[in-house]
Amino acid sequence: MNNHQFTLHAKAAVLDNQQIISPAWIQINKGIIQSIGIHKPDDPGPITDLSELILLPGFVNAHCHLELTGIGKLAEKDFVAWIKELIQIKIALSDDLVSSGIEQGIEKLVSSGVTSIFDHISFNTPLAPYSHAKARIIGFGEVLGTNYEQACFVHQQQSLQKKNASIPYHLSPHAIHSLHPHMIDKLFKDESKPFSIHLHESQTESDYFTTQLGSLFDFIKERVPDLNTTPLHKAQSAIQYLINQKFDLNQTLIIHGNYVSDEDLDFMAKQACSVVHCPGSHDFFSHQSFPLKEYLQRGIPIALGTDSLASNTEFSFLHEIRLFLKNHPELTLSEFMPMLTTNAYEAIGVKDIGK
Repeated sequence: MNNHQFTLHAKAAVLDNQQIISPAWIQINKGIIQSIGIHKPDDPGPITDLSELILLPGFVNAHCHLELTGIGKLAEKDFVAWIKELIQIKIALSDDLVSSGIEQGIEKLVSSGVTSIFDHISFNTPLAPYSHAKARIIGFGEVLGTNYEQACFVHQQQSLQKKNASIPYHLSPHAIHSLHPHMIDKLFKDESKPFSIHLHESQTESDYFTTQLGSLFDFIKERVPDLNTTPLHKAQSAIQYLINQKFDLNQTLIIHGNYVSDEDLDFMAKQACSVVHCPGSHDFFSHQSFPLKEYLQRGIPIALGTDSLASNTEFSFLHEIRLFLKNHPELTLSEFMPMLTTNAYEAIGVKDIGK
């Protein structure tokens, strides 16, 4: 008998994200699954009895901000007021508090079944906690700054982070409205894919593009005094801005995508990008109904994320799943399981993780 070989016996298991088998015998050798089936293997090795459990693939949290875990839920629920509150709190955070928050966040997610985390990381976030994480981490270094000099500084710092990171680390625009156009152009031309970008998150973001009015426009105008006469981003939406610049959005994760027009949806379908929905954050800000049906009709893949504990009531992937299925009970197993597992990795060009 191979000492590295053992077998799990469970009540049931989800196979290939498409069907439930019962009972489930899963044979493992040297940490690699060798077989899954309803019959006991001929040479099972030591058997671990999990007969009361249903086994699932590890979940993929396609969007979060681990560095905000230690902050906890913020009081403000108006989107721009929340941003202002968050900025003030982040300024005062120590590296130790951020590091312990990252560790706590990873622990919370792993305990809810997450084995892969796509994390958005600020330019001054300590990277040491990621080196011993009990989950796969894909880092997206956020580049932001409506002032070009500020954007260049953040980009320089993120480039150093990328060089020193022990995890896969990709530089990406934080959002379109939060980054100077010259830097957006630079990132799309100079950085390799994938990208992960906050787009179409709030109504006030839509207003920024369509009417140049609203609280987000006023907030950005404080940082760009000549915004009244020279709009930073000339387009009817964030997606259309990217399309107008002829950027390729393949292997781009669109984070949130709550407020989209039919034209935006058609563009996204043609570009083969994917959307990450964060049910807890969506509820926190009381956004309009998430247009899941419209995305699925156009074949746009959906993945799920937790966002941060600063805009959620819990930091648990199971919490997100419950909210998601409560709002969309019509989904079948084969429709929603890939949203929890394979869709996120496939969106960034990686196959066969999450099955």
